[in-house]
Amino acid sequence: PLGVAALDYVFDKDPDVLALTESSIDLPDGGGYVLPACASPEKWYRVDERKVVLWSRSPWHGTGTMSENGVPDDRVVWGTTETPLGPLRVLGLCIPWHMAGTRYVEPKRKPWEVHLEFLDALGALLRTTPFDVIAGDFNQLRPRTAGSKGAEVKLLKVLAGYPLATDRPLTGCERPAGVDH
Repeated sequence: PLGVAALDYVFDKDPDVLALTESSIDLPDGGGYVLPACASPEKWYRVDERKVVLWSRSPWHGTGTMSENGVPDDRVVWGTTETPLGPLRVLGLCIPWHMAGTRYVEPKRKPWEVHLEFLDALGALLRTTPFDVIAGDFNQLRPRTAGSKGAEVKLLKVLAGYPLATDRPLTGCERPAGVDH
């Protein structure tokens, strides 16, 4: 699988739940249940690669994906799983990077345009569906040290009520945490 050393490191920590982005669905042996964001990969993926993968020691139920307002279902997946603390409803996502759609597609999009549209669709979902955890690739630095102020404002508005783990210093990090939250 992709990132074997990273996956081995993570699974050595004995997690109950994982949210992986740009990962393989071919995870190390040891049990558990994989919930990929898209049942069939798009043409540019390797057959075993997904934008978002949720993993749990227990089966997933109440699962879903988001495919509305032009947001492809390969970027969002959710489900509920049992943990030692009780049921946990997890949303895994991979927000498009700021240059999504600016090349290789027609019509071409402006930087941040696809990212902001995704946040609009995510906001609509979060207004109607509560989650215990939102995890994945936010494709913004938090706290912001570069990037679009408007995208930061929208992200914080969409995620209002969900504290961001990387908005405070992380032990062992000399700089702000990037991409994945």
